[in-house]
Amino acid sequence: MNGLRSTQWYWSGITLPLLEEVRLRLRDLLKFLDKGEAVIVYTDFEDAIGEHSEIYVPGYASAEEMRQYRLKVERFIRDHSDHITINKLRMNRQITRQDLEELERLLFASEEVGGRERFEKVFGHQQSLGTFIRSLVGLDREAASEAFGEFLHDTAYSATQIRFIDQIISYLTQNGTMEPGLLYEPPFTDLHDEGLDGVFGDDGATKVILLLEEINLKAAA
Repeated sequence: MNGLRSTQWYWSGITLPLLEEVRLRLRDLLKFLDKGEAVIVYTDFEDAIGEHSEIYVPGYASAEEMRQYRLKVERFIRDHSDHITINKLRMNRQITRQDLEELERLLFASEEVGGRERFEKVFGHQQSLGTFIRSLVGLDREAASEAFGEFLHDTAYSATQIRFIDQIISYLTQNGTMEPGLLYEPPFTDLHDEGLDGVFGDDGATKVILLLEEINLKAAA
């Protein structure tokens, strides 16, 4: 009787991941069955499938389901690029805590996203939701150029230096934010082996890094 109660308790709390674990364990044991005692079971019934709808099972999702979900969320965010907070992120304007709350309300109340829990299961916990959103929508090219406008206006730069800044602007337009360490990797080292320092020297490199940090911080509240 105790064994029966234990079995009933186990199956009442079963989940898809647990069933998969049982299947894998049984698979390794089947080779030890006596083939002479195996019984073939035949069934004769038809499945009746009614109307279907997409459901989300917490803790279980195939790689394809996760990929489709990511695409759906990214499309939703881009489709709402005129939202006041998303527009601020694209235009390199500082967002506030209130802006972030409005963004969370838009995102997690939508059917496409399906709530914070589902979002974080796929994308992970985001330290800065604003930075994450900007990484999807990018930075407006004119806004990125404007951020470097004063820097470029103060001094007469060489063609290589201007091209270096243009590559930074192109990266920001595509990715929204930029870590300074990338300025010491290709394609920036294609212009100079030492990357940022080799092109601008210590003082110029410091100014560029401060500008990038300022751009990145405007996406955080």
